[in-house]
Amino acid sequence: MQLCYLVAMFFYLAGCGRGDDTIKKEPVANEKLGFQDRQKHSFIVAFKEVVYQPVYREDVTGHFSLWQSLVDHIPLFHQLEVTPLVALNLASKKITLLGQKEDLARPRSMMLQWFELEKRKPAFISRVDFSSEKKARETIKLWKDDDLIWYAEPNFISRIDVGFADHAAKINEIKGNSSAKSRFIERIDLDAAFAFLANQTIEEAPIIAVLDSGVDYFHPALQNRILISEAGAGDIGCPGGVYGCNTTASFKRVLGDGAVHPASLSGPNQPCAPNPYCHHGTHVAGIVAAEPQTDENYLGVCPICKILPVKIVGGSTDRGESESGILDSSIIAGLTYVTRFRKDGEVAVRVINASFGKFQRSKTIELLISALRHLGRGTLIVAAAGNEDTMLRQYPAAFSDVLAVANVNAASGLKDPSSNFGPWVDLSSPGAGECTNGGIRSAVPGGGSECFTGTSMAAPVVAGVAGLLLAMDPSMTYDELRQRILSTVDPIIYDVPSNEPYHIEVDGQTVPVPLLGNGVVNASNAVTNNVPENQPALLDFTDRVTSSCGTISSPIAAGNLSLFLMLSPLWLFWSLGMKRDQAPVQKAAERRPS
Repeated sequence: MQLCYLVAMFFYLAGCGRGDDTIKKEPVANEKLGFQDRQKHSFIVAFKEVVYQPVYREDVTGHFSLWQSLVDHIPLFHQLEVTPLVALNLASKKITLLGQKEDLARPRSMMLQWFELEKRKPAFISRVDFSSEKKARETIKLWKDDDLIWYAEPNFISRIDVGFADHAAKINEIKGNSSAKSRFIERIDLDAAFAFLANQTIEEAPIIAVLDSGVDYFHPALQNRILISEAGAGDIGCPGGVYGCNTTASFKRVLGDGAVHPASLSGPNQPCAPNPYCHHGTHVAGIVAAEPQTDENYLGVCPICKILPVKIVGGSTDRGESESGILDSSIIAGLTYVTRFRKDGEVAVRVINASFGKFQRSKTIELLISALRHLGRGTLIVAAAGNEDTMLRQYPAAFSDVLAVANVNAASGLKDPSSNFGPWVDLSSPGAGECTNGGIRSAVPGGGSECFTGTSMAAPVVAGVAGLLLAMDPSMTYDELRQRILSTVDPIIYDVPSNEPYHIEVDGQTVPVPLLGNGVVNASNAVTNNVPENQPALLDFTDRVTSSCGTISSPIAAGNLSLFLMLSPLWLFWSLGMKRDQAPVQKAAERRPS
């Protein structure tokens, strides 16, 4: 038993999703995020009232005529193309429009006008187009130095997700570039799913929370897919959380801070030094939702979905905690943070990806996950089964309200040698076999891409498919979403001879027990609701199988060996229990006087 425990602890410490991080405060960089997505040499400028005559017109159009007077008051104004937009009063927290009927209904004397101006800070906001970036900077600085403007900001460009037509074309281009790099796409029929969705009305971009080691939110494949909280999320317990929340920094009255950049880095848009955890969260987020990168041949499963980064890897050394690993308190704070996002009174985050785990079971986390299932329409958590090639349950994947995902090879359909398995696994997904080194290609910090293998890569594939379903039908409940994914998986993995040891015969069961779930997730089947025939039945094996150190590492292992490994822990626990029951009686007999 001690040996079993030590082995379990070794694999727990070596498990996916753990890493080093030094927590540093990171300045909010809103301007940097969208700087490339703006109209060149174009700015939104809020001019001060000082340049205008203190006269209020009786209609809205009267305000726009005041812009003409700027020629005489603003240096270089007559050389620029200026478009009047709106007039606002900036004097109070409750910003109001100037020029509305209630503001202009009654005539005012000059004295009254000046008196009321003391209570106002009129801002006449315009679009100003300059001849060059240099001219824009110089002119805006001049205006600011002369106290003529309240502020100026770039004329940013927002983009609308119009559906899957463009993505459907790009996914075919990626497939055409290299068949070796399209096996993941083919294994889950992602191209067919995109072709179907190209003809559907997409109602919204689903939000998928990625609880992991941080995300490079400036990565070109991800920066448009990050959910941005303009208010910094301070009102929901994470001050500075513009791009997500770092819950390793939870303390007293806050759930964390906004430093969600990758673990071991000082900020976003930096390449990783050799560190097994630095890339993890960005790679996972890329599998979920990366926009198609035809030059590097990869894309996310749901490239219209929004990612909410929640950084749970690392600790605070000034509080005497470990800098590596994932504290339960960080997971709890992360799940709590996710529940704070609401839309029309409903929970906004409907899917959570958890590519991490441990063999210990936390009651608090289990209760919170159960609460998430029943909150509103419910939030589905997709978790990695683990990479120890064991039936020992890994949590949170093994919780009943979570989808546990095993890893199969995208090319062959074989169980990956490292993937965990067991009757507690719900389904499988490709987490290996796409690249020449066997991994799945996705984004990594610093703007590039790499290939990595593991159930950590398999889980976000399923999370992305859940996102596709919610994009098509946001009204789906937790039960409907879970059932759609599980009922439409492809059972073909059990037709592969080498996978036979993972579909075993057990006395008392009328059908074989699947140890890799019902089959492999299939995006096309899911969105079209196509239920394949001959799926294995998932049985409730909770009472029959207990956590053990048994493994099936050989692809030619016999079914009897699998059964022995499954049932041997029961015999062991029974025999130990008998010894414990007999021990007090024996000791009492030894103490009894002769």
